[in-house]
Amino acid sequence: MVGFNAGQPTQGGYDVWELFGEVRVPVIADLPFAQRVELNGAFRYSDYDLDNVGGVWTYAGGVDWRATDDVMFRGQFQHAVRAPNVQELFGGQSQGFPPATDPCSDRSASDRTQALRDICVASGVPNGSVFGAIQPNTQIQGLFGGNPDLEEEESDTFTVGAVITPRAIPGLSVTVDYYNIELDGAISVLGGSVNNVLDLCFNVVQDINSPFCQAVNRGPDGVIQEPNFVEVLNENIGKIETDGIDVQIAYTMDLGRGLLSETSSLDISFAGTWLNNFDITPVAELADRIDECGGTFGNTCGEPLPEFKTNSRVTYRTGPLNLSVRWRWIDSTRDDQLLDPAVDPADLAAPKLASQHYFDLSSTYDVMENLQIYGGVDNILDNKPPLVGDTSEQANTFPSTFDVLGTRFFMGATVRF
Repeated sequence: MVGFNAGQPTQGGYDVWELFGEVRVPVIADLPFAQRVELNGAFRYSDYDLDNVGGVWTYAGGVDWRATDDVMFRGQFQHAVRAPNVQELFGGQSQGFPPATDPCSDRSASDRTQALRDICVASGVPNGSVFGAIQPNTQIQGLFGGNPDLEEEESDTFTVGAVITPRAIPGLSVTVDYYNIELDGAISVLGGSVNNVLDLCFNVVQDINSPFCQAVNRGPDGVIQEPNFVEVLNENIGKIETDGIDVQIAYTMDLGRGLLSETSSLDISFAGTWLNNFDITPVAELADRIDECGGTFGNTCGEPLPEFKTNSRVTYRTGPLNLSVRWRWIDSTRDDQLLDPAVDPADLAAPKLASQHYFDLSSTYDVMENLQIYGGVDNILDNKPPLVGDTSEQANTFPSTFDVLGTRFFMGATVRF
């Protein structure tokens, strides 16, 4: 490996064969409050030529209950299995420089106990340097890469909801679903992150022979700096548990004569998610160590996980012309360091990220039967991404969540032959 964020090539593969089936059985029809009741089921057997996976089963079952013309209820249970992919198994090792805190440095706010001092010394920090200036900056080099010993992930998902199409309001459709997901053996980096490995080694486990402490490589001066690193190759971590509610609303109304045709319509759609919990257990053997990441972002939980997210769109249709405006809203989140009541928000560069609003315009025009032109403007108010300091993913923010490009225009054409 040579250069900044250097990496080695990925090479490897595996074979799998599968057998699957589905069934849907009507059990009740044309009764009061039971116009139609159907049961459904599915299974899949997969056989992988991976020693740690082998043969695995996925199965599901559920019910659809059409109570009236206006309301349908539904429920579903699914046990799913996901084998590790080629990148997770055989990905070449590469450098990364995530934000993290060395508990043995003066950057740490941990309780500076004798036990912590002892484990710091055992890991290679000179006795006189413990709790000193041994972390030059807020980033610590990690070594990332594949692990051919990975096992499969297993999840149990339960959903229950309703679909409402009231005859009294033609064109309206409302769906509401509650979901509850438990993912065991989730594939992630060791401990969930470089920061988690350091915390687990020095503040939780405090055993130099643990895999977390063995992953920490220091120089003679105790500094974790190139060529030294924290080795966080892919592992099956403890579990991820999450639940919440999804809501979708769609409404279409006729407007009569339009700008370019005898008829026109207005389509209104809304999709929203309420995240109740998103809990991560980094280590299965430490079941009491749970990172409650819902509504947070940061070095431990990573990408922002807002409590609420919505996506709304209004589209005007008149003949060959469609005009659309979209509003994307991301709720505020707080730094996951604040999960520790001992942390003072005043000590953080960005203890809270404000909610974000993005507005987009787009349009399409059917020039002829086989030619459509389109164009629009994204982020028309040029909303800048929030800056987060040393807890960022990159570019001092989270570009996978927030818009970092600002206002931008696009146009094109679709030709059908």
